[in-house]
Amino acid sequence: MGSLDILRFIPFLAKMSLISIRTLVFSHLFFWGLALFLANEVWAQEFNRPRQISSHPTQVFAPPVSPDQKFMIFVSDQAGNLDLWLKHLSPGLNPPDRPLTFHTASDSSPAISPDGKKIVFVSNRSDAKGDLYLLDLNKIGSKDNPPEPVRLTQDDFMDDDPVWSPDQKNIFFTSHHPETGKETLFRVEVKTGKRYLVLEDGGVDPAVSPGGRRLAYVTGDGLKGLWVFDLVTGKKNRLSKSDTMDVSPRWSADGNKIFFARYQDDTNFDGQLTIDDNPNIWSIEVTGSNPGIERQLTDSSYYDLFPVPASNRRLFFTSNRKKNIDIWEIPAEGLISVRKGYGPVLQEAEGLCSEEPPSYSCLLAYGNLIAEFPGEKGLARIRYRVGKDYLAPGSPAKSPGLFCGYRRKTSIVLFPQRVGSGIHLQKKIRQGFRNQGSGPGKSGPGRFQLRSAAGGDGSQRHPLG
Repeated sequence: MGSLDILRFIPFLAKMSLISIRTLVFSHLFFWGLALFLANEVWAQEFNRPRQISSHPTQVFAPPVSPDQKFMIFVSDQAGNLDLWLKHLSPGLNPPDRPLTFHTASDSSPAISPDGKKIVFVSNRSDAKGDLYLLDLNKIGSKDNPPEPVRLTQDDFMDDDPVWSPDQKNIFFTSHHPETGKETLFRVEVKTGKRYLVLEDGGVDPAVSPGGRRLAYVTGDGLKGLWVFDLVTGKKNRLSKSDTMDVSPRWSADGNKIFFARYQDDTNFDGQLTIDDNPNIWSIEVTGSNPGIERQLTDSSYYDLFPVPASNRRLFFTSNRKKNIDIWEIPAEGLISVRKGYGPVLQEAEGLCSEEPPSYSCLLAYGNLIAEFPGEKGLARIRYRVGKDYLAPGSPAKSPGLFCGYRRKTSIVLFPQRVGSGIHLQKKIRQGFRNQGSGPGKSGPGRFQLRSAAGGDGSQRHPLG
């Protein structure tokens, strides 16, 4: 082959080299793209995706579950005002949801008896402030033949937050102290209707332990305290020591944990922590005299409230996922599965925190890592990164207080400029599911209006929805 023939092959060889380079580049891109996709799939599988339980176009919330986990009672305004409804939870095809109350007045805050045969709830049918009523589930009526609940409290106070004692002889609830006027905890005998003061100091939202000896509740200015009261010794023990707002405590079936909702992130970026921000679900260990590890179960992407542990493995809660107020379920360990050992937990957190700025899921993972392994040397780098991310533009929750919390080697804490009038805030949260409207700085359907605890004028808007 002559030199002239060789020259003819040069363009062909160059073209083949270019094709080889392109093929090599494409192969590398495909390989790393596939690896990234598979990694994302692995992290997606690590996440426990919430399962939607209700899908009504109206508001559905506050769902206590029967002891056998075969049904739940929820509150809904689908009939035009707040009523109680029964929803079956058995596997397979279930009957349609059934209304339990039909009164034109609002019925809310249901609690199922330990034997699953009765419910206690709050109604405004005889007292605009609210009284406790009992309803026998074996005597469910209809709209044409409504049931006749038995009125349990008749004092001139606002009664709320009822919960049963394990022996079903008493119901604990929130009401006003007859002398100080402060909201605190009482119990009423189911058989006689006699009312007894349980706690001299202020307190709301009681939850009785499965053994019946301990009473969890919320108190303090701005709802900054989650406490446990020993009904035998009278000793009080504070569980949550941060400056966040903790509400809606509920015991696990084995009595070793308390589930609750926490406002900790400034999700609307107004520089303060209020009920306009998204709360999330938490648990805290209470096996001994001192509180154990706190674990965040859902992040601040949505408005998650009213945790209801149905067993040691299932957890129901109310959320505005999918732009509506409905009931959802996740495993009791939360969105992220519990793992043993610092290494696996760190690896999982790093996988969720590859993006900038970090997501709320990333902050959840890092917060749990710090709480579970506070003595690990490598946490200094994580605290610094999270604190820096919180202060950076575009952060999902801008709050200098959170940065201070990480520097103090604690789990996520917040020092809001203004929290609000603690007890009244709790009443607004518990009773505030009213008419749909527009939240602060937002518009559109799916919002609801809060009834003011002080005057009932519905003047404050709430962003759940």
